[in-house]
Amino acid sequence: MIAQGARLFRQYGCSGCHGENATVHAPKLQGLYGKPVPLQSGGMAIADDRYIRDSILMPLKDVTAGYAPIMPSFEGKISEEEILEIIAYIKSLGENDRKEYR
Repeated sequence: MIAQGARLFRQYGCSGCHGENATVHAPKLQGLYGKPVPLQSGGMAIADDRYIRDSILMPLKDVTAGYAPIMPSFEGKISEEEILEIIAYIKSLGENDRKEYR
C-alpha cells in the first residue's frame, strides 16, 4: 500500500510541490503525520487521516499558515482507494526517513 501510495504521489504531481527538491513553497510532509498544523484561520488541526484526505479533496478548507492557497483540488480526479494509499505513504514519512519521494 505504501509503495503504491509513493507511485501515486509522483503520478499526481504531489512531489513537484511537496517533495524534497520542490521549487514551489508548499508544506513538507516528512514527519507531518500526527503533528499539529497551524492554520491561516488562526486555528490548529492535527495531521491525521481526515486532515490529509480533506487537504487532497478540499485544499481550501484548512490552509496551512504561511502558505499560499495554491493546491488544486483532486476531488473527482482520484479514487478513495488512491487517497488511502497516498495517506499510507505520507504516514510512512518519518522525521528522519530519507526514502521519501522515491
